[in-house]
Amino acid sequence: MSKYLPYFAGTLLLAIVATGLLRPGTSITVTDQEEVELGSNAVSIPLAATQATSEGHGVQLLSLNNELQITAALRDLFDYYLQDLGPDSLQDVSARVQQALAAQLQGQALQQAQTIFADYLSYRQALSSLDQEYPPPDDVSQGEYLALLQDRQRALVALQDQILGPDVAGILFAFDRRLDNYTLERAALMASDIADDVRQQALLNLQAGLPEATRLQQYKDQQQQRLLAIDRSDLSAAQRYEQRAQLVGGEAAQRLSQLDSQRANWQQRLDNFRRDIAQVKEAGLEGADAEQAYQRLLAAQFDSSEWLRVRALTGLLTGSDGL
Repeated sequence: MSKYLPYFAGTLLLAIVATGLLRPGTSITVTDQEEVELGSNAVSIPLAATQATSEGHGVQLLSLNNELQITAALRDLFDYYLQDLGPDSLQDVSARVQQALAAQLQGQALQQAQTIFADYLSYRQALSSLDQEYPPPDDVSQGEYLALLQDRQRALVALQDQILGPDVAGILFAFDRRLDNYTLERAALMASDIADDVRQQALLNLQAGLPEATRLQQYKDQQQQRLLAIDRSDLSAAQRYEQRAQLVGGEAAQRLSQLDSQRANWQQRLDNFRRDIAQVKEAGLEGADAEQAYQRLLAAQFDSSEWLRVRALTGLLTGSDGL
């Protein structure tokens, strides 16, 4: 997956969030190596080599016998510079990309990378036409919406293959395609009328086909969501501990219980301080007299390392009420 400017289809990204695969703001890390088909020869190549470079993009380009070794890292490099489009012109950004390619490649390998970059620019420009061809639908059924997403995904893959060639596109967009296909298949299973036990087994089988890193990220995301739901619940301390222990084990659940106690203690101290500064204001103290009273309360109730935070939370830092 390209790290800087991933090109998930807009409507498909919504489907990913809606089906619970990704939460907004969540990122997924691709594994360092994967078997990628290059013509008739299967070779193991890094999808995203990340050797630090002076340019800052962190991408290491590879060549063998003056032939470019095409990896998803090449798209990372392109997107790293293309994210500056807007403030900078396409001509300026393209010049930086060409310079970055020439810093690591030469001869035929460099020419191959330059050709792929030109094709990648053409692909990005063609995406706008695809968006116009598949606008967000209005007032359609779930089945019709899913069918539209499936049609758009097929059109997207066809566009990538047409402009970049199937071999190159298959490498540059390997992660995106795998994740998009998973999302669509999962959505189809969720929308189907099959028995619940059959659906659950099919979902497990589908998830088992994902790369281990993606499955691990999914598990962590789901775990975080459940822990957050427990935090926001009105459960008793014992109930919170029991549910957390089922998710993360007894030791981690105990640490979370201790954190609950620390949070409750902090909130109580803060509430008490708010009550005290309200009394200072009700007493009519102003200016330097009020400030001295606030500082005495701070010194009595909080450690000096906490003063700035307390002032910010209670409005004393800005002069607002903050109560």
